[in-house]
Amino acid sequence: MLVLLSVGVGNYLSDGYPNLPLTIADSKDVYNVLSKLGGDNFSHERSSSQTDISSSQFLSLLESVCSSLHKDDILVLYFSGHGSLNHNELFFCFEDSNANSSFRGKVSFSSVKQILFGITNSVICILDCCYSGTAIKSSLSTEIFKESNLSILASSRAFNSTPSSIDGEKNSPFTSRLITYIEYIYSESGRVTVVDVVNRFKGSDYEDCQFHIQEGLGDVAIFESTGSYIEMPEFNFEERFFSKVKSSDVRTREMLWYSLKDIPTNILVKVFRLWLDGDFFEPSWLVRRAAGSILANAAQYDKRILHIIEQLLSSLHWSDHCIGIIGARFLLSDDQKIKEKVEDLCFESNRMDVVWLAHLYLSDNGLIDIDRSLSTKLSRSSWGIIDILDRYKNNTSTTILDKTINKSEEIGCSDIVKAHIKLTHPDNAYCSKFILSDVYDVGFVKFLKFMYESPKRNKTLDQNLKWLLSVLFGEWRGQLDLSLGRYFSAHLEEDLRYILNKFNYSPSVECRMALFQYLSINHEQKSYLDYISWLGDEQHPWVRREAFEAFAKYKDVSHIDVNINNYRYQIYPGYTDLILSYMKFGAIDDVSIFSKELTQAELNALKNLKV
Repeated sequence: MLVLLSVGVGNYLSDGYPNLPLTIADSKDVYNVLSKLGGDNFSHERSSSQTDISSSQFLSLLESVCSSLHKDDILVLYFSGHGSLNHNELFFCFEDSNANSSFRGKVSFSSVKQILFGITNSVICILDCCYSGTAIKSSLSTEIFKESNLSILASSRAFNSTPSSIDGEKNSPFTSRLITYIEYIYSESGRVTVVDVVNRFKGSDYEDCQFHIQEGLGDVAIFESTGSYIEMPEFNFEERFFSKVKSSDVRTREMLWYSLKDIPTNILVKVFRLWLDGDFFEPSWLVRRAAGSILANAAQYDKRILHIIEQLLSSLHWSDHCIGIIGARFLLSDDQKIKEKVEDLCFESNRMDVVWLAHLYLSDNGLIDIDRSLSTKLSRSSWGIIDILDRYKNNTSTTILDKTINKSEEIGCSDIVKAHIKLTHPDNAYCSKFILSDVYDVGFVKFLKFMYESPKRNKTLDQNLKWLLSVLFGEWRGQLDLSLGRYFSAHLEEDLRYILNKFNYSPSVECRMALFQYLSINHEQKSYLDYISWLGDEQHPWVRREAFEAFAKYKDVSHIDVNINNYRYQIYPGYTDLILSYMKFGAIDDVSIFSKELTQAELNALKNLKV
């Protein structure tokens, strides 16, 4: 049950505080929206909207409300009025406050906390007053707050005044947005949580909002949908979820994980605990990404999710490492312990799927330099070195280019790396000294430039749309949106045969993949597959997977070599996804042929999963 004490103070008896024209409406409107949306879960008997009250009346009301709370009630305390500072501590100013007195008519936030810490219920404090962010700053400095039941939404930064109201507006800028966001979120999903509201503020033009999510318990549901299946004690959601996951194909498993984005945090915790206890292994990159993305969205606010990520990063299974790294991607700059775990996975001798992913997110957060990048297993292949270069695409200093080329010369792939640099940075004077091999002739380079200049899928900004956008625009960052029809129609068959037959020299794995993806979905262009004779020499599993699926749509693939080389297995990611494709199109019927390269957990997962 939701219990609300909404307070608005607009008329001050002391001349030292100017009257506030919007605070009374703020208090009443917050009460109205919460009572309306709360429905039967809102306690009208124990909730109230109070205006122009004294400090003693406020304290009496707060103590009375707290004493009335039942075990599972949630208390919302809303205050709109003047705020003041005394020795860097926030004070709420009530009707009887005096600007010339430090304490008269004022209540410190410390006093409010002492009352609130006497209850075990979740409490949400919404503060629309000057210096309200100080409530968070001062509270975080005390040990008692670290395991408290308190969440705070504040209208201003610490020690700052609240943004001024706009003429003609009914509510203050902060409260106006608060009400709008609550109504919108509820209309979309039928439930509203503190994190939902915080995320709306974070994505808005209101930059002063500060927040703290209660420790230990995590996100708090202000409103839950009535009649939720989660409230049925006989319904074991997490077990049914995994039963469905284990019996579904890759796309359905991926969608099932993404569907958890609106699930209450306590249920999400149970799902992942069952995952860890059940010793599951997920061979599909798409499904691992979905599971990790769900964790990432909750990890910033909930210690239980953070603990699950730590367990995943310390797991014996590399698929868990991948999920944990994705879940930790927003924490790396602020959580030293998590950062160190991800660094260990990046620099130690782990599966390339893990190393590649750890390096990607460490780079995204600016937590790695070129020397450390080149010390990872990525530097053992031309693909890996090019991937490192792409992480530094906004910093093409001579030092970075020199070190990268030196490393490529050590492993005998400098020609392809130089070609990539020249294609990626055509105007860079550094590239003018490159002399490439004869394979990069004028006609071939022209086609490569066309490929390199094709649009690429970037980061997915709206995580709620990640699954849909991936299906429509590509499954990984950097995937090309390729349209070769006009290029093919404008060139002679002989020229196209020549270009496609040497396309294995394309420096970019993404380009080689994009070629097969295009031919796979454009039936009228399938004849161009006959021009490609180099597939047997292709080492990267990502390219082999896309090529195999393209050929499988139009040709007999029973003759294709499906074995995986142990050396390749160590320097490239994506082998379990390649095997899933082999299984999907019937090229193999017994995964035990990979028993030398795969662990027992991998073999069991592949045997039991539907593709």
